[in-house]
Amino acid sequence: LNLLENKINGLNFPAIVKPVDRSGSRGVTKVFDEKELVVAAKTAIEVSLIGEAIIEEFIVGKEFSVESISYNGTHKVLAITEKVTSGAPYFVETEHHQPASINPDLKEAIINFTQKALKALGIEHGASHTEVIITKDNQIYIVEVGARMGGDFIGSHLVELSTGVDYLKQVLSCALNRPLDLSVNLQDNKAGIYFFTKENEVQEILKNKDLTCVEIKEGTVDLKTIKNSSERDGYLIYQGK
Repeated sequence: LNLLENKINGLNFPAIVKPVDRSGSRGVTKVFDEKELVVAAKTAIEVSLIGEAIIEEFIVGKEFSVESISYNGTHKVLAITEKVTSGAPYFVETEHHQPASINPDLKEAIINFTQKALKALGIEHGASHTEVIITKDNQIYIVEVGARMGGDFIGSHLVELSTGVDYLKQVLSCALNRPLDLSVNLQDNKAGIYFFTKENEVQEILKNKDLTCVEIKEGTVDLKTIKNSSERDGYLIYQGK
């Protein structure tokens, strides 16, 4: 932290501070000046597994994630997930929906952008979860790429519910070095998850007759007060046409 002042000359605010090696929005903070940055950096370093933090430009736009499977260097995008967060300062994810509500041209651009990123990073086998932000003029910015399935039930539940593809089976096949057919046709279902706290919120969601409740867990925490995903404790997973 003593070296921080020398490294942030010319930094434009607002900015995002986060640990380099955590998940679930732990230690992620939006900051508006140098004073807030120092506090946020200290928090991020404390929760980091290796004691390091990163400071990033803050991009204004909608957030999505791209769920992919790779085999022998060929990348198949299975789903694009539309994300809803609690907003500043902690950006805890509160909803995920597949497929994302985007036009075909933007969908193709996101797929191509993601495939180039996976190739550049040398990810050739297994799952990947790429988070992107799309600005209002459809510029694509990659936030991060993880060589893993998405959390929050995205990889374990939503991909199969929306596409019909057994994502877990594909990941296991890659791990066991078994041949993988990436030409599989994808179904066009809707699927998603709501994280919630109050019973009336659950009832409002269940009023939608086009949706089937796949799994539900009651919660008691106010989403407006939490600082990371691990503090959420209730959700509803749905599927529909």
